[in-house]
Amino acid sequence: MHIGTHGGHDLNVVLAKIFEDNGWRQVWNFEKGLQTTKWGPVEFGDGILSFINENPALECKGRAGTAGT
Repeated sequence: MHIGTHGGHDLNVVLAKIFEDNGWRQVWNFEKGLQTTKWGPVEFGDGILSFINENPALECKGRAGTAGT
């Protein structure tokens, strides 16, 4: 799940807690502006949160190319 945020630090903290409390693992959390990354400094126009679903109960069981059923 990738989320573009516009609300700054406080919004990122609230969203991260919601996802993590429901079994998602945070991969990225970059706020808008100049951030240090493993690739060097990057200027972000928006904040970015990225999570991986590690909760099997929430797994999408649909077939490729179809909505989860």
